[in-house]
Amino acid sequence: KIRINKHLGDQTTADADLLAESEQITSAFVGRGIAYLYVRYQYDQEVFANGLPLITAVVKGKKVYDPRTDTTAYSNNPALCIRDYIGAAYGMQDGDVDDVSFQAAANVCDEAVTLAGGGTEARYTMNGVFTAGTVHRDVLSQMMTSCAGTLFWGGGKFKLVASEYVAPTKVLTLDDLRSPISLDTRTNLRDQFNKVQGTFNDASNRWITADYPPITSSVFEAEDGGEQTPLDLELPMTTSGATAQRIAKLTLYRGREQMALTADFGLNALDVEVGEIVSLPFERYGWDNIAGMPAGKEFEVTGWKFGPSG
Repeated sequence: KIRINKHLGDQTTADADLLAESEQITSAFVGRGIAYLYVRYQYDQEVFANGLPLITAVVKGKKVYDPRTDTTAYSNNPALCIRDYIGAAYGMQDGDVDDVSFQAAANVCDEAVTLAGGGTEARYTMNGVFTAGTVHRDVLSQMMTSCAGTLFWGGGKFKLVASEYVAPTKVLTLDDLRSPISLDTRTNLRDQFNKVQGTFNDASNRWITADYPPITSSVFEAEDGGEQTPLDLELPMTTSGATAQRIAKLTLYRGREQMALTADFGLNALDVEVGEIVSLPFERYGWDNIAGMPAGKEFEVTGWKFGPSG
């Protein structure tokens, strides 16, 4: 009652059945380099009592370039896919990418993470689809959820940081300051959350969109007066429940890092970039002797600008 002809893009002639059964198709319809299915149903009211079935396919995406190995092959590594989209004709068509940062991010994504139920999986993978008409900002936003990372423009190139803790790259002391310090110690209660929940596409259940187990903390709830305040985090490019929970936990704990510092620094801070960790051993704030942070309190750089100072 159903016939399916599958073509993987390596065909050299038109589908014989399609050619014989269609008045619109000619022998020129080969589809070189295009994967497609030709499906034909035979009418049967009993077989198709509930209507025609939905046909889906599990496919591998476009082959992408890996600057680490100088090869082009299929990969679901988020860093490699994001790099490809930035430069692709169907993407942003921008070749200004910093391969050093993308290689580092790709290595983070490929790291093997031990699972509680046994075995391992790559730290981050990207598996999903989007239509060509989607605006670049929305596509990149969806892609970035797969590695909980930061994509930014710096030094004339796109740079990517995948979410993983790294030791401080720079120590900035009071001698480096060129302005007073502005320190916000608490996030507005309106923007605060103590639970992360959302959906992902479950590969273990035919890629059906499902809820991943929510991540919460009784400690954070107690800090917020016992009231549970959730954040909905959709992960459209994630297909592993374990990865979804890992990203949700990262999001929850990053959201609870409520201290934000703004200040002007001298040229010693010029080579610091977004996503890097810097250490501030400011004795006045008690940051010079913190357990586990011998060089001072650690901050993640979320933005900076260069300019003259009076």
